[in-house]
Amino acid sequence: MAAGTKAGAGKTTIPSVPIETPMFIEDQNSGGGISKHLTRTWIIFFERLAKKLSDVTTIINNNNGPFQNIIGWDIQDPTVALDVSDPVIPPVAFAPNTCRIRVKSADSTNPFQIDIRKNGVSIFTLKPIVPANASSRSVHEFSDFTTNLQIAENDDVVIDILQGGGNWWVAVYLIGAPI
Repeated sequence: MAAGTKAGAGKTTIPSVPIETPMFIEDQNSGGGISKHLTRTWIIFFERLAKKLSDVTTIINNNNGPFQNIIGWDIQDPTVALDVSDPVIPPVAFAPNTCRIRVKSADSTNPFQIDIRKNGVSIFTLKPIVPANASSRSVHEFSDFTTNLQIAENDDVVIDILQGGGNWWVAVYLIGAPI
């Protein structure tokens, strides 16, 4: 590892801040005034920091593309009903590619099925269903979305419980890339 960097296990190295080095030097310019300039030590620090940030951006962009947008619901009352929560309005427009259901507790006899609607229309071609007796902490992923699905910032997104009841408690996430 190069001198002047800190590293942790599996972490990106960050250049050390030159704390004891003055940040600016003062020079008298030709007009008799005083101008301040960054010292060479601080210039090197900022150059290294900028390089590390660009390295991190490259890593992020190469791992599953751009940042993902997520909206979600925590469903503790599994009663079969429409519009079981207030509409969720996404902070940015995105194209969902995964619906993830994380089981916190499951019912032993009833499966759990949902539908998510955008402005009143289902976003699925095949509605997600989690089998009865699913393991706690299990995660179920679904990607049977309608063609070219996009959700805009002003779309109302609601969730319906089509099957459930009993002891179901789940978290439902809609995940996708910003557009």
